[in-house]
Amino acid sequence: LKGPQTLVEIFRTIDEADLVIAGEGSIRSQLEAQSAGVGNIRFVGQLPERELASLYRKAQAVIVPSLCHEVFGLVVIEALAAGTPAIVRRLGALPELIEEGRTGYTYSTDDELRRAIHTLCARDTQAVMGIQARAAYEARWTLNRHLEAYMALIASLRPRP
Repeated sequence: LKGPQTLVEIFRTIDEADLVIAGEGSIRSQLEAQSAGVGNIRFVGQLPERELASLYRKAQAVIVPSLCHEVFGLVVIEALAAGTPAIVRRLGALPELIEEGRTGYTYSTDDELRRAIHTLCARDTQAVMGIQARAAYEARWTLNRHLEAYMALIASLRPRP
């Protein structure tokens, strides 16, 4: 349901980027077999939080190819926090987390995904979007922002004299 199998064929045709798949799942052996002989696909398995954060920071982008209607994309928020743009499938709530062309891209087709990857492989594009990604995280997703919004909601619900 997370959709990593949809990325293997795409990365067979992309030379300028590597696909690093983190995490474990029931289809890992199938994915490894599907990607046999594809030199730019690597599996790193389940990583401790510190190593995962480092992987986010070093990435040109995080791709979230979910095939289901996710209600929230924690992976996207983690990427933005690391200053890494995200490319997400235009499905469910994931597109709501991205400012198209500023903090990442959304896609529906393989061609749209390829274009987004090619665009982010340009060093200047990735650097600028990374700064914007971190700024978006700071503006919307930090603990302080959530507490401010929560307190504002409580204040708005208080009876007025």
